Amino acid sequence: MATNFYLETKFCDHCGRSDRLRIGCRSSGWKFLFRVEKDAGCYGQWVFKSEPERPVIENLFEFMYLHGAMITDDYNKRYTAAEFVKLVDDLQDAKSHEGERGVIIDEKGYEYFYE
Repeated sequence: MATNFYLETKFCDHCGRSDRLRIGCRSSGWKFLFRVEKDAGCYGQWVFKSEPERPVIENLFEFMYLHGAMITDDYNKRYTAAEFVKLVDDLQDAKSHEGERGVIIDEKGYEYFYE
């Protein structure tokens, strides 16, 4: 069973709705797989700001801080940046997506599906 994770921004003061962008997936037995689209607006620009072909997880957290964003999952559970980092780091010893089409692995071993 897989769980998707989302970055939420632009919260409405009246109804509580927000813009929601899928940023990755956790699947049993596998490393967390970040999902990044270069044309995902401001988020895509932040994740790829270090190098055009090398996403960096720290850029995600900088984006969260500057834009008042939060991370949620399919079940609407909210995660702080610290909780999300722990969740991702706890999966770093799981099976890798290395070799799959479109997967990029950064220098810290985080895996990204690049679209």
